[in-house]
Amino acid sequence: MENDRKKIEQYVIERALANPEFREKLKSDPRATLEEVLGTKLPDDVNININEEDHFNFHITIPHVSNQLEKKELSEDELSGVSGGWSGTHTTATDLSGSGCTS
Repeated sequence: MENDRKKIEQYVIERALANPEFREKLKSDPRATLEEVLGTKLPDDVNININEEDHFNFHITIPHVSNQLEKKELSEDELSGVSGGWSGTHTTATDLSGSGCTS
């Protein structure tokens, strides 16, 4: 499995939808379940939150903006790239496991 955060999230969501036992394990012990999926131990300071939507609750997760990104002004090319909804950046499983964590 490619170490791309969105692909990991998609894999976990699809598996949780298809496998009720995995879904319950993910909800009851998200850290151990994700460590099993990733094949690595997550740092102790990384918190894992699992939120289950229903017809009364709608969840939106907004990404963390690092200080480095807050202070940088985007060029015209960068602005045109993000205006379409994608900036070309991503967070990898390596980022989640502590090496180079930017989120």
